Amino acid sequence: MELPDGAGHAGLQLDGTTVLVSRWTPLPDDPSRARFYLDRIDVADPSAPVVRAPVNVPGSLLAFDGASSRLLTTDYETVETPVAGREACVHGFASNAAFTPATAGDDAGPGVCRGTRRTLKLLDLGDTSARLLDESPVDDAVAVMKALAGEGRAFLSVEDAAHGGRSSILVAGGLQEGSLKTATQEVAGFSHGSGSLLLADGARLLVVDNYLSTLSVLDATDLTALSFEKKSELPGHVYHATLSGDRALCSWGYGREAVDVGP
Repeated sequence: MELPDGAGHAGLQLDGTTVLVSRWTPLPDDPSRARFYLDRIDVADPSAPVVRAPVNVPGSLLAFDGASSRLLTTDYETVETPVAGREACVHGFASNAAFTPATAGDDAGPGVCRGTRRTLKLLDLGDTSARLLDESPVDDAVAVMKALAGEGRAFLSVEDAAHGGRSSILVAGGLQEGSLKTATQEVAGFSHGSGSLLLADGARLLVVDNYLSTLSVLDATDLTALSFEKKSELPGHVYHATLSGDRALCSWGYGREAVDVGP
């Protein structure tokens, strides 16, 4: 089936037999601005998918908590700020930063940086509308690379432009309570480019790092005291991982590795 028209779409997410996807469309009278919509497609009968009415939401889909019908999005705002030079502009915003020097041709001198500011927004999702419950700003230099929904929380894999693209996991909790709380766990050496894998399991996140050949677990049960523990070294590049009870089943080039990820 064709997705509803949009200038762009976020990645597909699955909740039971419902596929969720968000899109944005430029305003007819101002193409520099856009409206965002959430679309839900019921695929209980794969031969006859049903598209539900779109819901206007602030920003693009990050994660959905089916137990509470709460939606986490990231909203965008274009801002301009004075900076010391082009390098400060590049490191000050995660992407799409544009520098205008005060003196033409002087990139090392002061100027104005135009970038995108992002805000996490928690919504109560209804059949035809959404209600804003809470919001939390994201550091200007942080880019969200991937988002996974756990139980009552979302795990956001992020990179920090201000620190050479350093990778971290930003945990957004309080989805079921309706009040956002966030915490950050740095993941030394983790590389998105190496095809590493993330797998959400309740309040835990399994991190398969194919650069370091390790499997670790981030426990976010208590957002005030995140725990990150290496569970095992891996024999090779893992192409897929799934959970079976307290074991992570990792498929690699020459077989399967079972790793105990229990408490």
